[in-house]
Amino acid sequence: MRFPKVPLLVLTATATVAVKYDVVQILKLRNVVYFQSSFNRHNLFYKIRDKSKVKKLSEDIIMLLRDKFLN
Repeated sequence: MRFPKVPLLVLTATATVAVKYDVVQILKLRNVVYFQSSFNRHNLFYKIRDKSKVKKLSEDIIMLLRDKFLN
């Protein structure tokens, strides 16, 4: 490692225990601290949309982003 004293942060959304171990080994990390939170997040939700009612999927996604996630 070229800069051993520089702090490093590794983030992953859904890593299994095996994947976390692999990341630590591949990146040669030392003094590892794990933080884990639940998949159940109050700010996330699922919504099912009928794709057959959409003329062009890419335009529908663009409109959704513009309408719901402007900033």
